[in-house]
Amino acid sequence: MKPAPIAALTGARGLPALAIVVFHYFELYGYPTLGLWSGVAHSAYLWVDFFFMLSGFVLARSAAARFEKGIAWGDAASFIARRLARLYPVHLLMLLLLLALEIALRLHWAGEQGVSFWEVQGTPGRTPESFLSNLFLVQAWWLHDSLTWNKPAWFVSAEFALVLLFPLLAFATGARFGVRGALALGAGLLGIVALFSLADQGRMGLSFHDGVYRGLVDFIAGYGMALVFQSGRWRIPGGLLGALGFSALQVLALGLLFWTMTHGPARSAVVLAMALFLASLIADRGILARFFALAPLMFLGRVSYGVYIGHWLFITTLPLIRAALGFTPDWTLEALWILAASLGFGIFLTLAVEDPARAPAERLFGRLLGVRPPAA
Repeated sequence: MKPAPIAALTGARGLPALAIVVFHYFELYGYPTLGLWSGVAHSAYLWVDFFFMLSGFVLARSAAARFEKGIAWGDAASFIARRLARLYPVHLLMLLLLLALEIALRLHWAGEQGVSFWEVQGTPGRTPESFLSNLFLVQAWWLHDSLTWNKPAWFVSAEFALVLLFPLLAFATGARFGVRGALALGAGLLGIVALFSLADQGRMGLSFHDGVYRGLVDFIAGYGMALVFQSGRWRIPGGLLGALGFSALQVLALGLLFWTMTHGPARSAVVLAMALFLASLIADRGILARFFALAPLMFLGRVSYGVYIGHWLFITTLPLIRAALGFTPDWTLEALWILAASLGFGIFLTLAVEDPARAPAERLFGRLLGVRPPAA
């Protein structure tokens, strides 16, 4: 039996997705003078770590018991098929849309330059080789020296790697909290500190190169928290949970506003605060949990994957929109338009692509893997 969803965790997904949209807009087109808010804009990329932790928590609750005593191919393949059915249809649509955009741009440039289509210098990162790696969701597996095509989709590639590793992790760690679960939780939290320390030294990347490692330590931390929660040891009064959550948000606010502009150990402190924030919500009790369980935030959380994976279409076409307008709007209006367009498109991707495609995609991936996925 699938465990009941935790409403607060669904609602907590939405605002981080929008924060990442803002980060990508400023990162590509320049940061205005925002005063104290500059740190928030510069550091919103760290919310990806929250998503990895959340993924580890959710999958540990829903699927770890299946692999606790061994890994049967049918179980593993059904699990992979189900996760791919959630991740892949929207990713594929975005990849094809960007392919169509790239072809149109190259045809236009070829006409302007008086050369053939194949002689045109295309958009950096959009090559036939990188298209294939994106098609097979391996673009973040140490293959490229930059982000490619739908740049935020490196997260999906890393998540796919974690899906493949999950049965092994569940078998090695178990589905109940004990010595192995405690070691997993400790390894995940210490791994976060170590990873960002190595990144600060220039010895490790955080996205297209080594992003799988980043996802793995976050994922394991979330997995360990799920084991603690399911063991029944997470018996904290709702008021204390609220205080815990607000304390985590205070650390997050301080880190995002001040510390992370200079990187250093503050980045790992912010990600550990995100783990504390997640921990404050998993019991689904307390004032903070009730806030994130509000219907508008729940809906925003439901469409967050569509917002995250779809917003790059608007970020990358912004120069074309500016050229069509004949001027560059004020950054405030432009940022608000990007947010609104990303949200609207994310809703479309969720309701018109992700939801209806999930069942047929699961059947297709199940057949490709030689099994019949269980009914939803």
